[in-house]
Parts: sequence; C-alpha cells; structure tokens
Amino acid sequence: MKKIFSAGMFVLIYLAVYYVFQYTYIIVATTYYYVSDTKLQNLEVMDWLNNKLPSAIVFAAAISFLVYAWIVKASKKKDIFDYCKFNPISLPKTTALVLAGLSLVSLNALVVVGISMLLPEAYEAHVENMMGLTSSGGLWMIFSVGLAAPFIEEVMFRGLITNELDKVMSYKWVLFIQALLFGLYHMNVAQGIYTFILAIFMGLTLHWTNSIWAPMIIHIVNNLSSALMSEYIDASSDIVNIGFGIWIGLSLLFILPFTLKYLYKTRSEWTSEEY
Repeated sequence: MKKIFSAGMFVLIYLAVYYVFQYTYIIVATTYYYVSDTKLQNLEVMDWLNNKLPSAIVFAAAISFLVYAWIVKASKKKDIFDYCKFNPISLPKTTALVLAGLSLVSLNALVVVGISMLLPEAYEAHVENMMGLTSSGGLWMIFSVGLAAPFIEEVMFRGLITNELDKVMSYKWVLFIQALLFGLYHMNVAQGIYTFILAIFMGLTLHWTNSIWAPMIIHIVNNLSSALMSEYIDASSDIVNIGFGIWIGLSLLFILPFTLKYLYKTRSEWTSEEY
C-alpha cells in the first residue's frame, strides 16, 4: 500500500508541474500585457490567449523538464535520460515508427469522424479548441505543437508516469492507466477519446522497444504532420480530400498493421525500474 501511495503521489506531482508552469505563464503574460497595452482591452480575450498558447507550451515544456530532472535526481538518484529510457533504437525501427505515426493520423481522423456523428457537441468543442490552438499559425505554432508538446508529454506520461505505475502493477494495467490519464489530461471529450487510443499504441511501442524514443517519434510525427496540414494544406480541395482518403485506406489496412507487427517481432526486453 505504501508503494502504491508513493507512486500515486509522484504521478500527481508530475501532472501538476506542467500544468502549473503553463497556466502561470498565461496568467503572468495576460496580466502584464493587459496593464501595459491598452489595445488589449479592445481585443477578444480568448483570441489573445490562443495566440499565447504556443509560447506557454514551449515555456512550460522547458521549465518542467528541468524540474522533472531535479525530481528524478533528488528522489531516484538517477539521470532523467536513463530513468525515462532514452535508449537508442535502430534505423529500421525508426522508419517503422515514422510510418506508424503517419498512419495513426488516419486513425485519429476516422475516430474524429465517428465522434462528429455520435457526439456532435463534443466534436464542435474539439474543432473550436483546435482552431484556437492553431490560430496563431506560423513556425512558432508548428514548433510548439509539433515538437515541444510531444517531447514533454512523452517524458511525463511514457517516461515518468509509466515508470511509477510499472513499479506497482502489471504492464497491462500500466498501459490502460497511462492512456486514460493521457486522455483526461487533454480535458476535451473528442480529443480525450483519440488521444487515449493513441496512447495505447505509444505505450505498446515503448514496451516493445524499451525506449522512449519510440512513442516520442510517433507523437512528434503525429502532431507535426497535423500542424503542417492545418497550416499549409487546403482542406476544402477535392484533390486533397481524395488523396487523404486513399492514404487512410492504405495506412490502416497495410502500413499500420505491418509496422506494428514488425515492432512486436523485433521487440526488446522490457526493463522495470525498482524502488
């Protein structure tokens, strides 16, 4: 029971750290600019906050990683890169992971379509959330959503949280709980559903490769491709929609099953952290 309580406390701390720094940045930035820039009073507050989200993500990711590194060093007496399993992986596995990440974009799209039919209100909230997140546009948005967010989220969920859970339960339960926490973390029904599914796949690849680079590659490819498409692809184009439809079919029927089968067959031995 003591080990379970300890693991639970660390999980809550890891979740709180990133939230605290992200929202602290937003609160401080909003207060500063509201006082110093009178033009802000004539703007829609939510639009202005959405433009600050990329900066908040990058700031929180950088500071949170330093805090996580200190926590691991102080409590586990280990380097965060070793503790979170930043183990090298081969080029063939990296290629398979990139293809899996691209294929999971297709799966996400199908899940969102299903949500739009079954849960229209949740879908509308999701669309509004995504539009707000990508409204600032540009390379800074792509960097924050496509690189900074996946990096710190993988360190948090597939690195720190997975290690804590793995000490007190079987990996089947670890896989489910880390995915559930990842879905709840996004605080949006539609996004929570498809990120839960995505986290299952990422948790499996972590277990099969014994390296956090596996889920991190999938996560970065998934987010980065979505961010690039939202920025540079015309979603109203018939040619784009036909091409994406063909890709969905190919990726889900052939590419994703093949890459997952390859990663499973070439799996490495999983190493658990001990108290």
